[in-house]
Amino acid sequence: MGAPDVLSEVLESAISATTANLSLVPGRAPSSTVLMVRADRDQLNVLALGDSTVIVSVNGRANRVTDDRLASVGTALRRQYVNRLAAGSGYDDEHARLLRRLQERELVARNVPGGYWIAETNSQAAEEATTRTFHVPDVDWCVLATDGFERPVEHLGIAWSDIARMNGDELSDLLHSLHRWEEHSDPDGFALPRAKRHDDKTVVVWPGPQR
Repeated sequence: MGAPDVLSEVLESAISATTANLSLVPGRAPSSTVLMVRADRDQLNVLALGDSTVIVSVNGRANRVTDDRLASVGTALRRQYVNRLAAGSGYDDEHARLLRRLQERELVARNVPGGYWIAETNSQAAEEATTRTFHVPDVDWCVLATDGFERPVEHLGIAWSDIARMNGDELSDLLHSLHRWEEHSDPDGFALPRAKRHDDKTVVVWPGPQR
């Protein structure tokens, strides 16, 4: 069994155990994106499920590992709310209505063939995750980021290589600064159209193998 398969098995077991222990009901249970990274002496194995991203620098070149299937659900509704925000509508009642319709579309498409896969109650989602393997000696660094962190970072032009060198305090400061930017510089999603003013922001940095 290959290492990426091991990551899928770990995720499958976690979904099954959580569903059983908490008596979760499909369609009414919390759902979550998942990122997993496993490194040994030779291989860096990456798993992505949902719209979060792992960025792996290999010999100076950034490689993205992500699962973009969610973006293919309700594309017309996404385009509509993005265009409205870019035109200055803000988070008004019509925006809320569009989001409700989009969420209804997403629920129907969740964890079914041709839709998108996410960690909820169906452990098959683990088999549907995106996986990649890299040669550890060639890896410079690795950053794991949720969409709520990645999008403002990209918009503001913050280099991932700089983020990869940050310590815990610096990462905390960056998280707070991104939140403040959304709150004070772009509260209505005009510069960076997004579903809501603030999205979950999580970032994990692996500085790379010891040289």
